[in-house]
Amino acid sequence: MSSTQSATGPLHVTKQDSQVSSRDGTLLHITRWQAPNQHANLLIVHGYSEYGQRYRELAHALAEYGISSTAVDLRGHGKSQGQRGHVMNFDEYLEDIDAAFATLPTDQPIFILGHSNGGLAVLSYVTSRKPKIAGTIVTNPFLGLALKAPAIKLWFGKMAGRLAPKLSIANDLTGTNLTRDPVKRDEYLTDREIFHVVNTRWFTEATARQDEMNALTSFPSPLLFIYSNTDPVASPTASQALAEKIGTKIIRREGELHEILNEIKRTEVYQSIGTWIQQAIAI
Repeated sequence: MSSTQSATGPLHVTKQDSQVSSRDGTLLHITRWQAPNQHANLLIVHGYSEYGQRYRELAHALAEYGISSTAVDLRGHGKSQGQRGHVMNFDEYLEDIDAAFATLPTDQPIFILGHSNGGLAVLSYVTSRKPKIAGTIVTNPFLGLALKAPAIKLWFGKMAGRLAPKLSIANDLTGTNLTRDPVKRDEYLTDREIFHVVNTRWFTEATARQDEMNALTSFPSPLLFIYSNTDPVASPTASQALAEKIGTKIIRREGELHEILNEIKRTEVYQSIGTWIQQAIAI
């Protein structure tokens, strides 16, 4: 059992780890933080190369709002099975989310949150599967690259995705383009569960799914869309354009980097998420 401190005294949050099988039998790691006085459930879908346990601080903060959080390690990430970062089809992520979603209790409202590649997957999941949820939250969803890659590099990525789908090459993610918080930056660089390669097949699959999501004109659930205007990884321009078309509530973070949930003023974002969920439940 782990605990966090609330404004009125100690708040005990129970952490549980388990496994669940995706549709094709891939074993996925699940982490659940059970809040006391629970009123809602949140499913968290992490970004590319990371994993669910990195959302512990968010889960503890949301526990103060009576929200229990469950994070899934997508295939090829964290403690789940699979080649690091590899998928043959982007829908494999949706099947992983399906498996994690099935572990949630159904007697209280369910929300789903996705960050970066997880945000892209969550937008696709809610749009196509239309699960019974009370709301969706995305933070800096990976709707496109912030800096356009050279045409030859994009061509190589697409060709390699078809001809050598399991090929992985070094990525450009470093702590310095993810957060301005030096502690969180160092945690990222020393975390052995995080991998530092990009898989070619994943890239072609994600790019195709980006085109589908960027074309959306509506969304089937209430949507809290949080993005940074200076995100150096996921395109802020694409985020703003899609948010204005489909977002129920839009929060634009000024001057922050890619991992909004690990930024210096992250408690403001935690509060925004907790308050939005509480208001959605009250409606």
